Amino acid sequence: SKGNVFKFGIAVQMVWPLYGESLIQYTVPVILADSNDDGYYDTVYADISTIYYYLIDALNALGLTNVAPDPAWLDYSFADEPAAYYGSEVLARDFTGDGVNDISIGTLAGYVYDWLGVFTASEYGGWDIAWETYAEILPGLDPYGNYVSIAYDWYGHGTSCAGVIASRGRISYDLGYGTYKLKGIAPEAQLGSAPGYLINAITAEFFFAGFDPVGTPWNWSYTGNHKADVISNSWGSSYIAISGFASGADPMSLLENYITATSGTVIVHAMGNGGPGYGTATMPGAADLVISIGASTLFEYRSLYGYLPGPGGEVVSWSDRGPTNLGTSKPDVVNIGSFAWAPAPWHFGYGDGSWAYDLFSGTSEATPMTSGSVALLIEAYRSKYNESPSPGFVKTLLKSAARDLGYDPYVQGSGHVDVYTAVKALFEENVPRVYSYTVYDSVSSMLSDEELGYPLQPVEDTQLYTGPVLPGSTGTYTLFIDGTGEYTLEAFTFRATRESLLPYLDLEKAVALTPEGPVPLSDLVVEASGDTLVLSLEYPAINHILIPVSEDAYMGEEYVQFVVSYPYELFDPEGRSGIYRSPLYEGPWLYIGTEIHYWFDLDRDGQPEMNETARMNYDIRYANNLHVQLGKPSEKVEAVIERVSEYLGDLPEGVENALVFDIRILHNTYYYIQGSVEVPLKLELVKAERTTWDWVTVPETATGGSVEVTVTVPSNAKPGVYEGYIAVKGGAKEVLVPVSIPVKALLSEEERAIVLEGEAENVLYENYYVEGQFDWSWRYESGDWRVFPLEVQDESVVGFILTVSWKENNTNIDVAVAGKGSPYFLAGEPDKEYYGAIVAAKLTEYLYGSGWATHYDRPGLTSATIYVPVDYTGLYWIIVRNTLIGAKEHYPEPFKIVVVPVRVSERELTISVNGGSGRGELTIYGTYALSYADLTTVVVKGDAVATIPEELGFSNHHTVSIEVYATTDSELYLGIALEGYVQYTIGLTIAGTRIHFDYPAVIWIPITVEVG
Repeated sequence: SKGNVFKFGIAVQMVWPLYGESLIQYTVPVILADSNDDGYYDTVYADISTIYYYLIDALNALGLTNVAPDPAWLDYSFADEPAAYYGSEVLARDFTGDGVNDISIGTLAGYVYDWLGVFTASEYGGWDIAWETYAEILPGLDPYGNYVSIAYDWYGHGTSCAGVIASRGRISYDLGYGTYKLKGIAPEAQLGSAPGYLINAITAEFFFAGFDPVGTPWNWSYTGNHKADVISNSWGSSYIAISGFASGADPMSLLENYITATSGTVIVHAMGNGGPGYGTATMPGAADLVISIGASTLFEYRSLYGYLPGPGGEVVSWSDRGPTNLGTSKPDVVNIGSFAWAPAPWHFGYGDGSWAYDLFSGTSEATPMTSGSVALLIEAYRSKYNESPSPGFVKTLLKSAARDLGYDPYVQGSGHVDVYTAVKALFEENVPRVYSYTVYDSVSSMLSDEELGYPLQPVEDTQLYTGPVLPGSTGTYTLFIDGTGEYTLEAFTFRATRESLLPYLDLEKAVALTPEGPVPLSDLVVEASGDTLVLSLEYPAINHILIPVSEDAYMGEEYVQFVVSYPYELFDPEGRSGIYRSPLYEGPWLYIGTEIHYWFDLDRDGQPEMNETARMNYDIRYANNLHVQLGKPSEKVEAVIERVSEYLGDLPEGVENALVFDIRILHNTYYYIQGSVEVPLKLELVKAERTTWDWVTVPETATGGSVEVTVTVPSNAKPGVYEGYIAVKGGAKEVLVPVSIPVKALLSEEERAIVLEGEAENVLYENYYVEGQFDWSWRYESGDWRVFPLEVQDESVVGFILTVSWKENNTNIDVAVAGKGSPYFLAGEPDKEYYGAIVAAKLTEYLYGSGWATHYDRPGLTSATIYVPVDYTGLYWIIVRNTLIGAKEHYPEPFKIVVVPVRVSERELTISVNGGSGRGELTIYGTYALSYADLTTVVVKGDAVATIPEELGFSNHHTVSIEVYATTDSELYLGIALEGYVQYTIGLTIAGTRIHFDYPAVIWIPITVEVG
């Protein structure tokens, strides 16, 4: 270094091997050097060998390595260490001599986001945009030697995401059932990365998309060129509504939409892992212009554990579903996320980098699977056209080429990513690219009020979204078919039936794999009748209960779903009086999972055994209801038979095979407390088939170009959200265009109350029934969500009383309303109005994790009531969240919404003062919730003094006289505080005590005083 002057420092790091097997904290000595005597520090050395010695010693103590620490590594010296600099940024070494790095300290960061103000004294705190504070972006290696930023993966998640995209596939891994090279989807792609989780994510996206910060607060200037073609996001916020915004209208989603529509950068985002409830799309995975990804299955790995491999191809149970809180269809596509091998960071490698891999999963995995596919598609486009495609082109070709898995739009979007078909379609034009601008038109109207500085470029989508429409209305929309063939069009939705599963089960052949060995299921059966199988569980756990299923349950069906439910009082017998967990562990008293396998009786003993099964799908959650789904089951069964035949070399002739329903008793607290428990399992089979959707009219044929789609909503349609597809056939494959139609309720001058309820419509997404797909072991989005648009047309309406009611005491339902207003109560500063803000809510607090739902009764059992202010006429969104479900007498469970408006004679009152006093009068009416309301006035300008009644009497119609004394023009507000009602309430019940925080329901009427 120049003048032999170095800068010395300590890097403080920690790693979390194997996602939590242990936590190791350590420090790394680091020096900075000026290698070319130009006066600027440009080179970094780290004493890697000494740290490796200590880490191997720690891993040995934890039983996580077989590598012995070599005293020669403990040299306390930089002399043997490689130099790191821009161009050779990685600080890593191979000590075991196998050509693979055994430890990595990290890589030199190109830039550092000084969000804590360590170097620039930027103030931390305050919300400038999307919960991120303005801060300087600085060089990763300070040329003056004051700091160096070393980016590394302490957890493992990011490394696996990066490996799925672009692993070069140079290393062979022994996976236990063969040796493989884990090559990424786009192995020649170049990667940039940004560490952090909800700290600098949006900042990093702006930066990668080609924006630079140029001042405060948050003024971003677009450079004209994005740094990345694709931004892959395996993260998200689960806090729908409770964060202050509706999903899809939240700041993060709107900013991802903005980046997409201004920079030309393709954003791919994970949906989240809180399914199978509808409406679980997280933020900003709910962003409409990005490519949102759900997860599908792959079970090749299972042969490692002695089972048969499975080709997968189902949407996995925990993959988040649509619609968004704005009624748009999500996900866009699905991809493998359960499960596939991926490279992992060095600390997964037991001290030897050649073992640094892991079985990865989640929409976090499905997202880089898709991002790599997008990279290949962009590369192919450039090779053909010598320019880059737009985000809309990439999204719509990917969706048009997707493979139908047999699910509805809110579960699979347009289907499973098929990058081969997409690239082939680009070159051969054998698949039409089908799209519309209906989603963009809706989103751009929400962004138009944002002062973000750059015009939006239209982004197309393979989706038709009508926006909220009225019953009895007709609208025409344009669908574009970019293709040269002749195509046929068809609009369809799904018609569902629900029946008992029991008639399809072979209980005589069923076997329970207990801790004492296999026993006939009949030994456990107390009763089997109707749709209920009652079992006596006398074991701490039963690994598997394997029940063969008749082909009649699924053969020839488009879609089937196996549903198990049982009373909440068995899942958690103490309920509100307890602490929402078993006394033995952090989980429910009864923990049950379900799976679907395909069984081959290879030993010909007539009894299902796990080593004779190939898994097809599963649902394992902390919940009292499970849902296992199969799309196109006949095709999937054939695929399993083909794969297992290939795996075994061939199937023995005459081998019995059948679908097997697997009920898993994973924990039974009752065994330890009272020896046994009887559990009534309600077993149902849902079947769905394609049926013509008479709401949507399309031409029978088209030759490309634009076609007109007419949507006619029946006059008797109930408010809610409706889904289906437009199928475009005639190319190499059928293209599925999701169609989402939100039907709104109208609060006009004639309406005295609106009641939203309905019978089951025999569809997959039932607007007025919920199934409580919560998961105590996951996060806040888990549950079953519904959304209802409400247009307030009557200008005399200043608010409404909203009540949701349901049937069972052990069911818990929350409600929130989004509109134009301030999210301040939930989101914090600034107290500014936004469209999509949650303006009123009753929300339940969680316990041990953000998905650990409790009961919160406000005002009482089986109902939730809030006051919703209406500061503006226009569109509001009623969001219903079902977190717990009783499942004793009603499953699925119906609910009802009642909206009772509060009206005034004048929204703003002007009182003229002559001779020192004046008098005004206001009529407020519409609901008995006004009874005994407290009245007050607040002066904000001038010297006015008002005399008003202290409270209202018992009535739904009141006239308020206001006497004002003033000498100057004044402004004041009349406040009408509704007795016993709240605008916001958040709480829970634990150990018999209700804990809550409320924001009162107050109607504010502005009064202007004019002194004559």
